[in-house]
Amino acid sequence: MKYRMEEVFDLDFLQEFQDSFSKAVGISSISVDADGTPVTKPSDFSEFCFDYTRKSELGLKNCMECDKRGGQQANDTKAPAIYKCHANLVDFAAPIIFDGEQIGSILGGQILTEEPDIEFYRKKAIEYGIDPEKYIAAVKKAYVIPMDRVNAAANLLYVVAEKISAMAHQKMMIDSIVKEVSDGIHQISATMEELTATSATINNNQTELSESISKIEDESKEIRKIISIIDNISSQTNLLGLNAAIEAARSGEHGRGFSVVAEEIRKLSLTTKFNAEEIKKSIQNIDHNVNATVVKANESLQSIAEQSRAIEDVTDRIMQMNEKSVELSNAK
Repeated sequence: MKYRMEEVFDLDFLQEFQDSFSKAVGISSISVDADGTPVTKPSDFSEFCFDYTRKSELGLKNCMECDKRGGQQANDTKAPAIYKCHANLVDFAAPIIFDGEQIGSILGGQILTEEPDIEFYRKKAIEYGIDPEKYIAAVKKAYVIPMDRVNAAANLLYVVAEKISAMAHQKMMIDSIVKEVSDGIHQISATMEELTATSATINNNQTELSESISKIEDESKEIRKIISIIDNISSQTNLLGLNAAIEAARSGEHGRGFSVVAEEIRKLSLTTKFNAEEIKKSIQNIDHNVNATVVKANESLQSIAEQSRAIEDVTDRIMQMNEKSVELSNAK
């Protein structure tokens, strides 16, 4: 991913540092992106550069080329780059490296290490379309600084640029981790809401399950009553059959009078059939309630399985949050 300076840095902070640096060491500075385009305002720029060289279209183009080249040189050598610009002033560059890529540079300079060559600047003024006398007067105002002081200022800028880059990278890592933690918390909140809803479903199913079981118990009681009746009928039928047999044996031809007994036995048989139908209905009701119970049990099992998966998801996310918290602590 290609980062831009304004995405990575607080440019207000960078401007404040840059202004303080220039004021402290008496050297001009500016921050540019990887293409040499300024991202901050110039700090303590010299009249020679600001009011003349950079006001010329060709001069500004050459300045931006020098700024870009100086930053690339510093990145290639992993050290502050000290060089002379197209106008023969001494500049230096400290690369700003982010995530292994150079995204810009902090530049300092616009100084001389010796008195200016007047003829050189006269020719430059003509090349850039600037009044030679004003251009020469401006370059004479440039600071003349010993080379060892230039080296010290360049090293200082390089160290600070390196630290600022590291801080910016660290901040972006922390911001990313915090976002992941925040997203995880939101996901956990949503999962917990699902858990609550699932628990309510389980409770409702369990209530319905209890009601179904209660109905089964009631049906069982009815079955027991009917079975008792059938037992009664069976006993009476057996007893009447026995009595009829005894009387028939005694009466011989007159045994036909026992048709009354036969009729009673028939009635008892009808009653038995009716009760058998009632038993059948009760059994059907039992089957229905048992099936309903099984369905509710399966729904409960499914809800419990979903709840288990949701709990596992919560656990995983909590573990991820713990890992991110460790990364966050290490990054500070």
